[in-house]
Amino acid sequence: MSKKYEVYTSLKNIGLKFVANEEDLSDIKNLNKPDNVLEYKIIVIGDSLTGKTSFCNRFVLDNFDLELKPSKETVCYIKTVTLFDKEIKVYLLDVETHPLPIEEEEQIYKDVNGIIVVYDITNNESFEAIEKILGKAKKHCKLEKDKPLPIFIVGNKNDLKFLRNINFTDAQKKANQLGSDLKEINCNKDPENVHSVMKNLISKIYFSNLNEEEKEIIISKAKQFRENNNN
Repeated sequence: MSKKYEVYTSLKNIGLKFVANEEDLSDIKNLNKPDNVLEYKIIVIGDSLTGKTSFCNRFVLDNFDLELKPSKETVCYIKTVTLFDKEIKVYLLDVETHPLPIEEEEQIYKDVNGIIVVYDITNNESFEAIEKILGKAKKHCKLEKDKPLPIFIVGNKNDLKFLRNINFTDAQKKANQLGSDLKEINCNKDPENVHSVMKNLISKIYFSNLNEEEKEIIISKAKQFRENNNN
């Protein structure tokens, strides 16, 4: 009996909207999941108007819309990536800021593999809201203290440096306190950093799910790769 894409099926059952390129949508709607395909569920959270939807659009569709309106619903973006010779279906959930119906909320936060928290470097309120929003997400995800979830804090709109209200040093301090990585980006003019955040987070998720022997193999290969490139 063929396996199904479990994340897609669970989110489809609560009526979420899906955004992806035609190939990914066609593939996943067949529901037949090959054994070597991994599924990672990542939630994108943050205050309103921070650029969460633009982040998702840039990563999945590689576009930016200056006239994009704030999302009024949770939307699931899907993209297939290849990492360490593994095919990974990434489900990037642009989570609605306002309270959600209980059933929808439970399914959205169930079995999450990683979290991205977005703030606006020109908006103090969006920065101050990080800890509260992240705390709520961790509670819903029912995280275990001995199994930390990979988290990335993203400071968006760094092209508006003349309007900056959040000092990078202060943001780094906050990220360290919350056990998170940090990167400043802008979804409009600097798509490489959006993809860098995602690649870094997906790598951390992959690595965190390996056993010690598998980790040693990856570390050894990475070390050998660096040595070969330095010679």
